[in-house]
Amino acid sequence: MGAATFIGRFLFIAIKQLLRLETVLIRSSQPNYEKAAFARNGRSMPATL
Repeated sequence: MGAATFIGRFLFIAIKQLLRLETVLIRSSQPNYEKAAFARNGRSMPATL
């Protein structure tokens, strides 16, 4: 039980950290993403990330 709990907690923390890092990266480079998506899609479709 102890090992499984430890692994579960470790995975939970790792996933939380990855999600936080991802949101920071996306937020910091949001304008570039939108420009690239609009350039690729033109005006036919809304940009999807």
